[in-house]
Amino acid sequence: MWEKVLKKLSETTSIREDFLSTFAVKNESQDEINLVYSSEDAFKFHTKLKTIEKIKNIATDLFGVNVTFTYDPSEESKKPVQTDLNLLIEEKKKPKEDDALESTLNKNFTFENFVPGPTNKTAFEAAKLVARTPGHDYNPLLIYGESGLGKTHIIQAIGNYAETTRNDSVFYTDANIFTNMYINSIKTNEIDKLEKSICKNKILLIDDIQFFSGKESTQTFLFNILVSFFNSNKRVVFTSDRYITEINDIHDRLKTRFAMGASLEIKPPEFETRVAIIRKKIELMENISFDDETVNFIASNFKNNVREIEGALTTIKITADLCHETHIDTAFAKPCLKKMITKKVELDVSDIIKITALNMNIKPNDILSASRTKNIVTARHIAAYLSKKYTSSTYKEIGEKMGNRNHSTIICSCEKIDNTIRSDTNIKKLVEKIEREIEEQNNN
Repeated sequence: MWEKVLKKLSETTSIREDFLSTFAVKNESQDEINLVYSSEDAFKFHTKLKTIEKIKNIATDLFGVNVTFTYDPSEESKKPVQTDLNLLIEEKKKPKEDDALESTLNKNFTFENFVPGPTNKTAFEAAKLVARTPGHDYNPLLIYGESGLGKTHIIQAIGNYAETTRNDSVFYTDANIFTNMYINSIKTNEIDKLEKSICKNKILLIDDIQFFSGKESTQTFLFNILVSFFNSNKRVVFTSDRYITEINDIHDRLKTRFAMGASLEIKPPEFETRVAIIRKKIELMENISFDDETVNFIASNFKNNVREIEGALTTIKITADLCHETHIDTAFAKPCLKKMITKKVELDVSDIIKITALNMNIKPNDILSASRTKNIVTARHIAAYLSKKYTSSTYKEIGEKMGNRNHSTIICSCEKIDNTIRSDTNIKKLVEKIEREIEEQNNN
């Protein structure tokens, strides 16, 4: 098995004799390959270079076995072992084709540091399968779900795995950046050049495809690229905040392309997964520890998505650094998070509807009705927006409580108000007034 692992490694890595002389196969069985390093320096160098990680991934892919690495001083060679990183092992760099686009992947987004749970496990396992088998199965893969649940982490983990283990060329972007690239190519008369640069890659990853809505020319450009990728059996992965059929103003032919593979949903993490996520992130922090009660407190109060959890931990960490605290208990954490928790008021959607209706001089039933009167429509949008902001209800649950409306309608309402408050001062002041009343009611 070890010879085959080395052969696979050599496809992306130039292996020198100096590299092979730094360790030996101590034990090889059906379940495990154990390698012992004769040089502590070499062991440290290869850890930094991620050679060990590459070997482990290859062994898992080929034989489903685990590879362990140890350093044993008794195995130390009598003659000095070369420990220059560049001489021990040299990465094979594929010549970059003209005009090929640089990778924009965040190297911190890997499968290893993602925390899977019941609400994301199917999407997570599918992503790992897609990353390891660059064929046409599950092509394209669409991962959808509300904001802050880990879609970007998973899609970039696919790209990072492909780049690290196979040296595949990966083009990653989000819909807005993709659109801006297309617009700039029109201005410079370089549309064909941009298309060729993207199509030279083996894997196409696009985040937040819901933002292609209404951008007809960009959609046509994207469709041509997808045809090229699919005809070449190249891998394509998308993410979206909703299922493809619920995105408005997308060409039917593009929707068909999006939906022709596998579409998997990610939902908000349940309590146990939130606890695991918090502990994982605490491990990455320096000079700080949290007791179990505090971890459970954070998990109980930040339920909607991972970004909220990250915000809570960052707030505590900054405060702890300023106060020179290294061990966090609930007595310290609660005051730090008071305002953040207060903002997520445990009111019901019906409470938000009542407060909104009162401020807009209409009845709560008007918001629940099918009326298209401008004032009522605006009130309905605001109630949906504030329900999402101030309750732990999902889009689907809010829609059910607002007259059995589709959750995509609620998403559109939230986006509408989010955009309007940036440009309409009157609506902004009205929303802020209602927010103050919601928070006052919570404090009473």
